Amino acid sequence: MLASSSLFGQAGTGTITGTVTDPVGAVIANASVEARNTDTNVPYPTVTTETGAYTIVRLPPGPYSVTVSAPGFKKLNRSGLAVDAGQTLPLDLSLEVGSAAESVTVTAEATLLKTESGDVAHNITLAQLDELPVLGIGTANAGSNGIRNPFNSVVFLPGVSYFANFAMIVNGAPTNTAAYRIEGLDNTDHQTAFAIQQNQPSADAVQEMAIQTSNYAAEFGQAGGGLFNITMKSGTNQFHGSGYEYFVNEDLNAALPFSYTPEGGKFRPRNRRNDFGGTIGGPVYIPKIYNGKDKSFFFYSYEYYKEAQGLTFTDTLPNAQYQAGNFGAISPNGGSAFNPALGVPATAIATDALGRPVFANEIYDPSSRSTTAGGVGIADSFPNNVIPLNRFSPVAKAIQSVQPHLSNNDLYNNYNGYNLGQRITTVPSIKVDQILGPKQKLSFYYQHTLTNAQFTTPNGNADGLPDLLTGARGSIPIGGPVFRLNYDYAITPTLLAHVGAGYSMIYFYDDGPYTKSGKTVDCLAMLQLQGCEGSFNFPTIIAGNVTAPIKLGGMQQLGNALAHTHSHSERPSANANLTWVRGNHTYKTGAEVWWQAQITAPPTGVSLTFATVSAGGSVTGPGATAIPASLTTGAYGMGFPYANFLLDDVVSAQQLAPVDARMYKSQWAMFLQDSWKVTRKLTVDYGLRWDYATAPRESHGRSANFGFIPNLAAGGRIGAPIFEATCGCTFSSNYPYAIGPRLGVA
Repeated sequence: MLASSSLFGQAGTGTITGTVTDPVGAVIANASVEARNTDTNVPYPTVTTETGAYTIVRLPPGPYSVTVSAPGFKKLNRSGLAVDAGQTLPLDLSLEVGSAAESVTVTAEATLLKTESGDVAHNITLAQLDELPVLGIGTANAGSNGIRNPFNSVVFLPGVSYFANFAMIVNGAPTNTAAYRIEGLDNTDHQTAFAIQQNQPSADAVQEMAIQTSNYAAEFGQAGGGLFNITMKSGTNQFHGSGYEYFVNEDLNAALPFSYTPEGGKFRPRNRRNDFGGTIGGPVYIPKIYNGKDKSFFFYSYEYYKEAQGLTFTDTLPNAQYQAGNFGAISPNGGSAFNPALGVPATAIATDALGRPVFANEIYDPSSRSTTAGGVGIADSFPNNVIPLNRFSPVAKAIQSVQPHLSNNDLYNNYNGYNLGQRITTVPSIKVDQILGPKQKLSFYYQHTLTNAQFTTPNGNADGLPDLLTGARGSIPIGGPVFRLNYDYAITPTLLAHVGAGYSMIYFYDDGPYTKSGKTVDCLAMLQLQGCEGSFNFPTIIAGNVTAPIKLGGMQQLGNALAHTHSHSERPSANANLTWVRGNHTYKTGAEVWWQAQITAPPTGVSLTFATVSAGGSVTGPGATAIPASLTTGAYGMGFPYANFLLDDVVSAQQLAPVDARMYKSQWAMFLQDSWKVTRKLTVDYGLRWDYATAPRESHGRSANFGFIPNLAAGGRIGAPIFEATCGCTFSSNYPYAIGPRLGVA
């Protein structure tokens, strides 16, 4: 039964509420009450109702003083108040009888006891984050951007299980079901919910983070495990700035145990990361043109993170003998060139249908394939296990021509690859506040989080190969901008209107380094690949890298054409609400909406696989005989993957059609709530919320589903794909009855 939350603070703001009384405890109606931000000197006036109650809403977090005046009473000044984001600060005030020219000043901190609402909420400030060691750079708790992560604040909270940029579990709710708001507008990524740092704010630009962990008010919806309300810093009437540098250097780290350098000292691996930046804020001031004291303020922040790490790889590419088609070193069929030190069986592992011996790794000529009178497949091997140069496919010749010079002529681990693993993240942001008069306020906020990291491992698939051939996807760039605009209008001292609008975007364009430099791969002109319809990335070439149980080498995968995603999401959002203080009630009603579009347009790509069949299968590569499983020995089957590649004997091929999927959905909501001061010691919060969420759909009806109609491509069997654009149907319906009541007692 005891459920609900602070009924205010949609934009991460706070509230001061209480009752004004005379010395004997009688309420004073129509008393003038004014809260004033002591940093900006901006006033927030109201009056007491007929029951002596007052409520001042939408106060930006910061230090405040409260002044109360009424005819026949001394003016009361109460200072030393601190308002947090999302907080409802109880403040009952008692006036003394006397002249209005007299005043009473009280300096005291407000109580920390929550008596005005029934939510479970916590407030984390930047100072707390800075003073405790939770803002590491470049390590696991820094997340994917490397910079200091303000969401690490959740380690202070009970009931939270958290792994940076991977999992957020609050009070046992499903993983990553939290909602995130920046400057009052929803900033939750509903596509990749775990990646909350992709457009995170800079820690030094955060004023405060209010985190509700349960019992949300009707004003808040679509939050399962936690509601994060982030308020960004504003400028004040004084200029303030800061500069910082956080860094990691191996000279400050402990050495590896039991390790020594050639000089006899302890070994410390190179480890260098830097996170630096600064802030500046104050009144907008243009000499001889404009002085924004008391009315125009700005706060600018810039953060830059950089780390560089040398990534070394030992790769396997075809050596000079393999590139010449000479596989005599890996099969007894190679005669005097055969190398028994590899551990390849020197005796035959089987016989074919004509009684001829079959040797491990023996290369067979695909053009000689035939069958015996009994229907058994046979083929002739290449003499000395050497494929003539005139049999090489144009594709193989073209790809071999762009391979780098090897570090040695071994069969495997013959190329020393290197990538500079460099990650750079920048986060510029600015907030501008404008007082339009005694009743109107406007606030604008902008940030752009941007991370570039071309070579990372393992998720980035860096391998040390040259830019043209590498499978490195990279994350260049990843991040996005955030825009916020909030407007407040005090219609009367007890009636306040608010409107907010915003836009955010998250993009992930994971190009390889070759295409990132502006070049593209022409499959036909560069690689002689016939039928290649998409010319962008280097094709994925899989031709085997035989390393177990014996190390015969070959060629590791080249390219990664089918892995690139090229996706981004766009999120416009808006909200509006009206707060009315009347008698012992604080009514609030409003609505919010956001739309989300997920655009995924990966480039076309080709993947070619050249391989032999394992023991027990029919050999489909160069070596067209069928060998029973009992006559094969582990990996010592017939043929060799790189020989398939030279002879253009493709086991499987895949080509992606051009994709431009545009999924979209929207979320609409309305709410009505009341905070009722039944007595001076009892507050009842109650409200009702309605949510309407649309199911994700492709904007042109191009997403497919299983259909109970004949599939002409499968002999008329039931199961052809259907599309919303052509079937005249919808795959899922929207649910219109999501109504949530709220009730709380404090």
